[in-house]
Amino acid sequence: MAYWRRVLELNPDDERARYFLQVSQSTPGTPGAGGSVNLALERGRSAYQRADFDAAERAFGAATEQQPGSAEAWGWLGRVYFERGAYARAARAYDQAAGLEPDNDAYTFFAGEAARLAEAERP
Repeated sequence: MAYWRRVLELNPDDERARYFLQVSQSTPGTPGAGGSVNLALERGRSAYQRADFDAAERAFGAATEQQPGSAEAWGWLGRVYFERGAYARAARAYDQAAGLEPDNDAYTFFAGEAARLAEAERP
């Protein structure tokens, strides 16, 4: 936990460090707002890191169903679809994430890229 705090002190814009600090400070599945969503997100991220994209897709899909207003869940789902080459589905998921967090340039960028790649695949 101290490591990620230090990284953020040195680079306050480091989203990865912010994420890992948040994860290190929270207990997955804790009752209350978003507990089951947090657990689904954690399972999805773990599966993604193992390249188990089927399990990651299920976990992130569950997170979007449990909390449709979670840009993070939609963003991860888009990432899994993008990784799998399901560009039309990735574009829709990233569009959802970008709609929820319009200032997140990554969601907007990947929504556009996925849409472009989906269009290029059409005969």
